[in-house]
Formats: sequence, structure tokens, C-alpha cells
Amino acid sequence: MLELANEPYPPMADYTLWLSDGRADMTSEELEEQHRRDRETYRLMRERMAADPAYREARLAVSRGTSRRWKERNGNRLDVKLLRLNRDRKKWAAKGAELNARKRERYVGERAEKIRQRNREWYARNREARRAYSKRYRQEHIEELRERERDANRRSYAANPRAHLDYYKAWRERNLDRARGYVRVASNKRRAAVGSFTVDEWFALLATHDGCCAYCGSRQRIEADHRIPLCRGGTNSIDNILPACIHCNRRKHRKTEEEFRELLANERRQRATAELLGTVAHPGVSASAG
Repeated sequence: MLELANEPYPPMADYTLWLSDGRADMTSEELEEQHRRDRETYRLMRERMAADPAYREARLAVSRGTSRRWKERNGNRLDVKLLRLNRDRKKWAAKGAELNARKRERYVGERAEKIRQRNREWYARNREARRAYSKRYRQEHIEELRERERDANRRSYAANPRAHLDYYKAWRERNLDRARGYVRVASNKRRAAVGSFTVDEWFALLATHDGCCAYCGSRQRIEADHRIPLCRGGTNSIDNILPACIHCNRRKHRKTEEEFRELLANERRQRATAELLGTVAHPGVSASAG
């Protein structure tokens, strides 16, 4: 237990229990009573956090440590991620409007201004340290961050390709000089790359793949894709070229053929796992009524 002033507030452990306090075995009445006690505990904690900075920092340290340990144990477990994702989706589908209304009620008026003021004061005190940390973190994790950004872009494109393309079309119209500069850089890379291929070689390659995308089998808007991107040392010879639809070519971006195929395989495994989790009956529940 953390040693803090003896006041009429709930005790605070140096760890947090998560679904390990016997709740799974409670009746609905016992669980409702436990929720009532939890709400009272959290209310008292929030009051003390607002009045006692030392308690607030200690409470946040406990929460951060708990979150860090949970992520270390479960951060890479696909089954945990999918279960949590499905749980959150069901929760927001059922109570999304109510939860958002609660947040809006808490984050308005004088309380909201206090939160913003506290955040501004903290950042003013720690501005240089935060900038140095952010810069150092990005340098140390540049590839991970770029991959995360690319993954977010891929999901956005997959969800609504037309909106994605319309956005970049509008961006090019607003930033014509920069857009032309990017095109010139790409053209210069192709001209500087080793090797080249003829139209006949391209048509022969298309025939080998039956005119389909080498990644997804689509026949729509086929382009020449570099197995190893030019920006990563690939050549412009026909043996480094594959036919790819515009969708796969944009998603592949700077990946090699091997890396992109592994991404597609991982997505297929995730979809299969999600479908399995959605169809397997809970233990003890019969799959059929008869």
C-alpha cells in the first residue's frame, strides 16, 4: 500500500486488480452492489485527487504502472486484442450516446477550463523536456512510427478509397507546386534506377499473370509495381516488376514484395481469428436447441 495521509478516503494499493476479484462468480445482485461500491470509491478518489496533488501523482503512477505491466503481458496477444476490440464495439454500440453524453457533461464549464489550465501549466513547466523527449523518441522509433502512420493510412484508404483519393486530389489542387515537385523526384528516381523494360516485356508479364493483380487477383487498373522499391535499391528491370492493381500498389508503398505478402497473410489470419471468435459458442452453451 502507498503511504499517504490518514484521511477518510479509500486505501490505494500499489497495483490494480483486473477481473481477478471474483466478479465472474457473483450473482447479478452482488455484482450491482460491487459496482455501487466501486462508483463510491472512484468518487472519493476523484475528490482527493482534486484536493491532494501528492495523492493525485501517486494514483497516476499506480495506473501507469498497471497499464504498462498489462501491455507487457498482453500487448502482442492477438486473441486479447480481438476480445477487447469486440467488447468495446459492443459497449459503444449499446451505450455510445450515453457515454459521450457523460463525457460532455464532465468536460464543460468551469471544470473543463480547470483541466485545460492545468494542462497548459504542466506543459509550460515541462516544455523543453517534452520536446527533447519527443525528438529522442521519434529518432529511436522512426521506423515503427512510420509503419504505424502508413498502417493508419492503409486502413483509411481501405475503408473509403474514394474519399481518400478525393482528399489527395484536393490537396494537389491546393499545393500544385509541391505535387509537381514530388512527381519530378519520382521521375528522377526512375530515370536514375538501373535497368529498364520494354512494352513487349510488360505485356508478356501481364499475360503470365492472366492480366490480374499479382497480390489480390483484381483486373482493375493494373500498374507496374517494383518487387523491391526503387527507394530501397530496387532496379527498373522486368524481373523486378509485378502487375498490381492501383489499390495494392498504393498500399504496398515502400514495402518489398515479401513484406507486403506477409502483411496480407497477417490480415487474412486476423480475419479468420475474428470470424472464429465470433462463431464459436461460449463454453457450456449448446450449439443447437435440439
